[in-house]
Amino acid sequence: MASGDENEGHDVDMAPSARRALIALGVVVAISLAMIGGTLVMAKHTTDRAHALTESSLRSAQLVDDLRHEIHHLEGVPPDARSSIEQRIVAALVAYRPLATGPGEAAELSRLEQQLDAFLPAAATAPDRAARLEQLEGSLERLSESNLRVARWKVARIDRAQRDGLVAQFLATLITLICVGVVATVLSRVMRRQRSLIRSNLESLEVRNRELAEFARRTAHDLRQPLSPIRGYADLLAEGALVDVKHAASKIRTASNTMAEIIENLLALSVTGHLPAGVASVPPLVRSILDDLHTELADAAVRTEIEDCKVACAPSVLGQLLHNVLTNASKYRDRGRPLQVEITARVLGPEIELKVADNGIGMTPEAVAHAFDPAYRASTDGTVAGHGLGLAIVKRAIDAIGGSCSLTSQADRGSEIVMRLPAAS
Repeated sequence: MASGDENEGHDVDMAPSARRALIALGVVVAISLAMIGGTLVMAKHTTDRAHALTESSLRSAQLVDDLRHEIHHLEGVPPDARSSIEQRIVAALVAYRPLATGPGEAAELSRLEQQLDAFLPAAATAPDRAARLEQLEGSLERLSESNLRVARWKVARIDRAQRDGLVAQFLATLITLICVGVVATVLSRVMRRQRSLIRSNLESLEVRNRELAEFARRTAHDLRQPLSPIRGYADLLAEGALVDVKHAASKIRTASNTMAEIIENLLALSVTGHLPAGVASVPPLVRSILDDLHTELADAAVRTEIEDCKVACAPSVLGQLLHNVLTNASKYRDRGRPLQVEITARVLGPEIELKVADNGIGMTPEAVAHAFDPAYRASTDGTVAGHGLGLAIVKRAIDAIGGSCSLTSQADRGSEIVMRLPAAS
């Protein structure tokens, strides 16, 4: 049967899985946003670079053509008209210099400028004019080729950047798919755990319902037993057919006390989950309980070995535990030998071990397995009075204060209850 603590454990187990799913989902969202942002940035960067490349290449080609045109235009131009052409050539050179960024392009431009410096002043009289003009044409051709190489180099860089971007997008997509798979796996696992928990809770509920029905049946049976003599004697008194009224009153009082005891035990069982806090000193409380049970244990040999220790619970709670356990030892004694009871208490780190052993009639293994069930009573042939609630109250009270208890017993040998209770700081 799944208990509330086990269900809580299931919830705790599911919490990290749910957190991992949320983290993976957050990673998916972050990667998706990064992919969108990266795509936009890469697209803008590629567009800007392509635009710059286009502008630079077109401008470089245009300036080379302008230089070629103006140089050839010098042929046959009167000396008074050469000044404006030379100014346009110088302006084209100045405009081209920022664009000379390719390998060897700036050096070629410098060489062209040197050739022009030698060509322009001697343009009218130099006998080697054709050779210098051919040199200028060669420089201009090399500038065009350099400009073309730079353009191709920039195009290659743009292509490489696009490929890198595609690889990055592929990796991001792969990571996103992995994260989606993780999210799906974790959510599927959480759903399976939830379904398992629901099934466990339903099974636990069915078991508890059966236990409740059995508990109600036993309790109703225990309450009917004292109710029968009360009703019978009351009917006889009402009919005037009873001679010994004192005897009838005694029977009714006994039955009423039995019912009151059952009701008090049921009430104690119902409140064991909400116990008052406090600190209980063990030695004086054991002495007080033994004094209260002096009549029940008058002919018993009680031996105590109690260390000076305190339990983290209210004195009334510890007193009820000891009272129920010692009452059981008194009720389930072996009539063929004197009752012996041993009470020990010692400190075990953060716990107090409280042990009660007796040499009573003992219990069978089956009875031991159900000893802490509410309203369960081992077979005693009706020779021992009781309602089967004493040990159930002990177990639930100890669970409520954070302790534990165990029972060992052998038929015709006796029983031993070990209670581990939290020590008071």
